[in-house]
Amino acid sequence: EKIDPPLKLAWKYRAGKDPLMAPVVKNGIVYVGSADGCMYALDLWKGELIWKFQVDRVREDSIFWEDLDFLPENKIINHIVTTACISKDKIFFGTIDGSVYALDIAQQGKPVWKINIGVDRLYSSPLYLDGKVLFGSYAKKVHCLNSETGDILWEVNLDNKIYNAVTIKDRNLFVTTIDEKLYAIDIDSQQIKWKNELKAESWHTCCTDDENLYVAGVREAVYAFDIHTGKLNWRFEEQPFSSPSVADGVVYFAGTDNVFAINARDGSLIWRSDKERAFDMSPPIITKSLLQGL
Repeated sequence: EKIDPPLKLAWKYRAGKDPLMAPVVKNGIVYVGSADGCMYALDLWKGELIWKFQVDRVREDSIFWEDLDFLPENKIINHIVTTACISKDKIFFGTIDGSVYALDIAQQGKPVWKINIGVDRLYSSPLYLDGKVLFGSYAKKVHCLNSETGDILWEVNLDNKIYNAVTIKDRNLFVTTIDEKLYAIDIDSQQIKWKNELKAESWHTCCTDDENLYVAGVREAVYAFDIHTGKLNWRFEEQPFSSPSVADGVVYFAGTDNVFAINARDGSLIWRSDKERAFDMSPPIITKSLLQGL
C-alpha cells in the first residue's frame, strides 16, 4: 500500500518512560520496550494497550549507571534497551542488566524463559533465525540461544565489546566491535570467515544486499565491503548519524544535517536532502518513498 505525504498522526500512547529503541509490528500489534522496564503490546490501528510485561527490577550496585543519560531517580529499575525480534509465537528482547527475555505473544506476554549472560551491559538487539536467537554483548561475544528454552547453543569470542545488532545474510552473521573491527561469521560452523578494519568506531547496525555489506563509521564515512571476502570496495566521506538502509541499488543514511542517497555499486552521490536539520535514526524505505524521522 502506497503511503502519500503529508502524514498525519493516527494515535499516540504514553508509556511510563521514553521508548529507547524502535518498535516492531506483527499481525496488527505494535511491540515496543521502554525505559520503565515494560514491554508494551499496542493495537496497531487504535494505539490501545493490549498487554504489558514488567521485567525484573535490579539494584543500583548491579549496573554501572554512571554513563547512562536516563538515570532513574531511585536506581531500582531496569531498562529495555534493545529492539525486539519475533518468531511465530514469541518475542525476544534484552535489558540493560545483561538479561534476555522470551515472552509468549499468543498468551498476553506470558514469560517463557529468561537468561542472564553474565555481563553488566547489553545493547545489541537480538535476531531470530531458524529456532535460534542471536546477538552480541559487552562480554566480547556473539551469543546463540535456543529460542524454545533459552539454553546457550554456542558463543563466538571476538576481540572487543559489541554495541550494535548483528546482521544476517545467507547463513553468515556480520557484526562490528567498538575497537573498529568488522567480522563475518559462518552461523553453521561458528568460524570467522573474514575480519577487516574500519578505521572508525561503528555504533550502528550494518545492512547488506547481494554484493556488499554497508557500514557507518562514526564521525568518518560510510563503507561498502565485499560480502564474500571483506575487501573494501568504496567509502563515502560524510559523517553518518544513523545506520544505513539499502534498496534497489541505493544506500540511504542520515548525516549531521541531511539525508543522503548514494550509489550502492560505486559509492557516488545520487542526491542529498536540502532540508538541513539534525537526524539520529535510520531512514526506513517505504515503496518508492523515503520516510525519515523528523
